[in-house]
Amino acid sequence: MINTLKARYRQEQFIPTWLSVFINSNYLIRKGIYKGIRENAHFMNGLMLDFGCGIKPYRTLFDVQKYIGIDIRNTGHDNDISQIDVFYDGRTIPFEDNYFDSAYSSEVLTHISDIEPMIDEIKRVMKPGANLLVTVPFVWHEMRNPVMQSDILPLG
Repeated sequence: MINTLKARYRQEQFIPTWLSVFINSNYLIRKGIYKGIRENAHFMNGLMLDFGCGIKPYRTLFDVQKYIGIDIRNTGHDNDISQIDVFYDGRTIPFEDNYFDSAYSSEVLTHISDIEPMIDEIKRVMKPGANLLVTVPFVWHEMRNPVMQSDILPLG
């Protein structure tokens, strides 16, 4: 029973329903993130990298051939519920050049201190013409409800 409640709570943090209004102080932001990812998920195809995957909260939105989640090994973070397929050292993604058909990263890039080399590293493992779906926290539209901005960026 407790595990079921915890799982439902985690789900409401990322994929909000009406219940989230009562338990998630970031309801409007999370609803915008979910909507943006859902509306752009169809651009992802083939072999897809989820960079900074954590618990893969949006996995069900992607219809891809293979979904590989990568994250950094963090001793200060409980990875018991994480769904990480591959750990990396924070600098080098352990895949060959031009490996992935698409990549996705949600609310991760702001946690990287030296972003340019990491973007170059993500680009290195992407095939020419691949799509990258990224969400970044704390982006707000002026004069509207707060939502998360998401875009598909062609790489190549």
